[in-house]
Amino acid sequence: MLSMPLKEGIRFVNILNKHNILFWGLKKQKDYYTIKASLFSCEAVIKTADAEGINTEIIKTVGIPFVFTKYKGRYGLILGSILGLFLIFYSELLIWEISVTGNKKVDDKVIITALREYGVKRGAFIPDISILKAEEKFLLENKDISSIAINIKGTYAEIDLLERTYPPDIIDIAGYYNIVAAEDGIIVRVEAAEGRPEVKVGDAVVKGQLLINSFLPGNYGTYRLTHAAGEVYANVTEKYSISIPLEQTEKIYTGETKTIKLTTVMGRSVNLFTRTAPPFEYYDIETTEYEKKLFGAIKTPVEIEKAVFKEYRINRYRIKEDDARLRANDDFKRYLDRQEDEVISYECDGFLDKKTNAYILNASVVILKNIAEEKPIELKPIYKMR
Repeated sequence: MLSMPLKEGIRFVNILNKHNILFWGLKKQKDYYTIKASLFSCEAVIKTADAEGINTEIIKTVGIPFVFTKYKGRYGLILGSILGLFLIFYSELLIWEISVTGNKKVDDKVIITALREYGVKRGAFIPDISILKAEEKFLLENKDISSIAINIKGTYAEIDLLERTYPPDIIDIAGYYNIVAAEDGIIVRVEAAEGRPEVKVGDAVVKGQLLINSFLPGNYGTYRLTHAAGEVYANVTEKYSISIPLEQTEKIYTGETKTIKLTTVMGRSVNLFTRTAPPFEYYDIETTEYEKKLFGAIKTPVEIEKAVFKEYRINRYRIKEDDARLRANDDFKRYLDRQEDEVISYECDGFLDKKTNAYILNASVVILKNIAEEKPIELKPIYKMR
């Protein structure tokens, strides 16, 4: 937009029309006239004004061509602007964010990791994604999911799932079962709700032996079948063993740490010069992952994985036999505390094994357990020959 004095405005407009110089939008302001001209006619307008001795002034420029003219010679800035505009346009064709809804049992990370194999991931080029194929392949390889819908809205991929619901286990009340021993033991108590007990208190039984029979005697020497049920308690012997070496090792942390951050943008690593191996021989590692946000609230397609390496050295030392014995006894006590069934008795035998240079503790533990286990009966028809 150019301005000119009021007294010269009409004459200048007539001159421009006479020379067929393009302009438009003539407006009278308080102290001057204004006209509009394109980048291509602006130079002709100014030259004509100078030739006629008319003072003109550019008061406003609008449009990309004027921007480039303004920064003529600053090619780096122009190229950067063009590249920036291209990246903005191109980024609209990529997936920035993925969310999962509808899942309760299966973790979000499991779903997102599985979808990555089918091309649905951060940084994926949206026109290249075959949504139907991705959904079909996902359902074929993930049996715990009954349906999936992949909805892409702009740069946002929303995964809507429906987890598979399995029917409860059906108890076959119409079938026939015996009660057999699940483990070896000595019978302590038999509680038969249905069926005929085949063992008594004090009997020694082996795994798989019949405990409660589903065949019950009927009238006239016949038998009838039932679904045997009940509980059979027995003293079961378990073996326990632990070895405590006299030569021990322990970690001693030096206090030295090394933190490495790995940056991923649109699912692609941008760590060109990052050293991923820590400068330690022995170390523990703690990792955390988080998304980079602008101003702490705006999501970006940038993921940061932070790894903290903690150095330690290995200290080797020797313990006495008495210390090894105490450690073995403490571990055996924790074993007893973990038992859900009643511990009846136990016998321990500890000794120093000079060949392995370790203290060995062996124990025999008697536990009262319900060893009743249902076993279905297969009935086969009997054919009579005529």
